[in-house]
Amino acid sequence: MVQFEVASGCHDDQSSVLLSQSDLVDTSIFKGDPVHLINGLNRTVCICLEGIKLETGKVSLNEVTLLNLGLNPGDKITLELVEQGRIPHATQVTLAPILDTLDPSVRDLKKICLDPFFNDTYRPVTQGNIIRITALLHNFDFKIMTVEPGSFGVVAPSTKVTCSRTPITI
Repeated sequence: MVQFEVASGCHDDQSSVLLSQSDLVDTSIFKGDPVHLINGLNRTVCICLEGIKLETGKVSLNEVTLLNLGLNPGDKITLELVEQGRIPHATQVTLAPILDTLDPSVRDLKKICLDPFFNDTYRPVTQGNIIRITALLHNFDFKIMTVEPGSFGVVAPSTKVTCSRTPITI
């Protein structure tokens, strides 16, 4: 386990964490390795990538990942390599739309949002986290209600992705 400071700039991909080249070398973490990001009781899984202009000792996270972990720029975050360097493939993932981000004109959230977001991307997901999907020039937020088996996994082409018809409030 290694601690880093959260950098002030965010990046676009909520599935990844960016580290400097020297931090990747020093920690023996390779580009593409899955890591647990830990802040107290809050955890998520991301894929490590290189941040070209990132300072040593800092990580760059997406704003949604910051929200999931309860972090702000300047806070400390712990990174831990996922055991055996592999994230299990999820067999099923259930998501619920968040009410105050819905667009009433969109009828089929799975077809409009979830299918394009997860299609052939092998995205890591963690139960309890929020994901933000931009579709039709609108941001839609979803909470990951279940991941089977376990509490985290990769959404692969064989994963059954379901969307609850009932929106939730958070």
